[in-house]
Amino acid sequence: MKLNEVCNAFKSHDHNQFIRASEAVIDLAQKGLGVEEIAELALAIASSGETINLPSNIGPFADVPSTGGPASLTTLLCPLLLAGYGVYVPNISATGSVAGAI
Repeated sequence: MKLNEVCNAFKSHDHNQFIRASEAVIDLAQKGLGVEEIAELALAIASSGETINLPSNIGPFADVPSTGGPASLTTLLCPLLLAGYGVYVPNISATGSVAGAI
């Protein structure tokens, strides 16, 4: 699936299309996405109201929560350190939010 097809599938609110689109996201992400493409994808996923289940065969995965404090370097450094050891850190950062990383 192409990016626009994936985004349309997420926005359709059809669960079966969502599952197929979720699998396609992995392929798209592995090929690389630009900043605008990532933003479009994030908005489509958010509007779907669903949760993507990442396949365990491409893990391991880690979550790096943030304290939200202005000096919280864990949000900046930990994902890089973990990725250096082959761990995927799927993360969407909410710039300027008191919630830190989501």
